[in-house]
Formats: sequence, structure tokens, C-alpha cells
Amino acid sequence: MNRALLAVCLLLPAVPAHAARVQVFSIQGADCADCADRIRDQLKKTKGVGKVEFDKQKVELTVKLDDGV
Repeated sequence: MNRALLAVCLLLPAVPAHAARVQVFSIQGADCADCADRIRDQLKKTKGVGKVEFDKQKVELTVKLDDGV
């Protein structure tokens, strides 16, 4: 789970300014609700992140970036 969180956090700053405002990440190793909740909660604390949703079936994390960032 920590590796999944680290991977997502490292990828967020790499998104170019002209990229889509919504990013979808496939999260491996986060198959429980607690893992998904922890990842979501940490990402919500990240500057520039607006909304975070976790799809348990697809094991995907959808991150909507704030417009001002």
C-alpha cells in the first residue's frame, strides 16, 4: 500500500500543465477499503488535488485536479 501511495504522489507533480484535469491511476496492492481510504485521505491533503475517488472493482483511483493549479 505504501508503494502505491508513493507512486501516485510521485506521478502527480509530473502532470504537464496542459494535461487533462482528471487523472486515472491503476493501483496494485490496494485491494481493501482501508488502503483505498488512506490513499484517498493523503491525496486530498495534497495541494492541487480537488476530488479523489476509488473504484474498488477496477482498483483505480480517479484524481480531479483543482482548476487553479
